Amino acid sequence: MSLRKRKLEELDCRRKKVEQAKLREEYIEGYRRSVRHHMKGSKSLMKMEMSVTLKNFVRYNVKRACMVVVLTIQIHNFRDIEKLG
Repeated sequence: MSLRKRKLEELDCRRKKVEQAKLREEYIEGYRRSVRHHMKGSKSLMKMEMSVTLKNFVRYNVKRACMVVVLTIQIHNFRDIEKLG
C-alpha cells in the first residue's frame, strides 16, 4: 500500500470518527429531550392524580362528617323523646 493511500484512509477514518461522534451526541441529546419530556408529562400527571385523590378524600371525609353530625342530632333527639315519654 502506498503512503498516499494510507494517509487518505487515515484522513477518511478520522472524518468518519468525527461524524460518528457528532451523530452520537445528537442521538444522546434527542434521548435526553425525550426523557425530559416524558418526566415532565409524568410529573404533571402525578400532580393531577394527587389533586383528584385529594378532592375525593375531602369529599369522602366531608360526607363522613355530615353523617356523624346527622347521627349525633338523631341520637340527641331520640334521648329528648325518651325523656318526655
